[in-house]
Amino acid sequence: CHASMLVAMHAARVRSASFSAAAVRAFSSAPTVAPRAIEMYDTTLRDGTQGEGVSMSLNDKLQIAERLDEMGFDYIEGGYPLSN
Repeated sequence: CHASMLVAMHAARVRSASFSAAAVRAFSSAPTVAPRAIEMYDTTLRDGTQGEGVSMSLNDKLQIAERLDEMGFDYIEGGYPLSN
């Protein structure tokens, strides 16, 4: 796989790099920032059905919603029943 080859090449470069003791100390003493949560919001079921000639069955919409949920989306906007 092309991606795995790139990862292996990058890992080899990182292993072969040498850093001065001062650079390592400077990096390790840098302040850390707490990670922030990222919320993902998807509008595929609303905006994605507004194009001309686009039509989805109830089963199609349920499958899309299930996949978005599996991918970890926090919010899935479904639209309005009479317009979407």
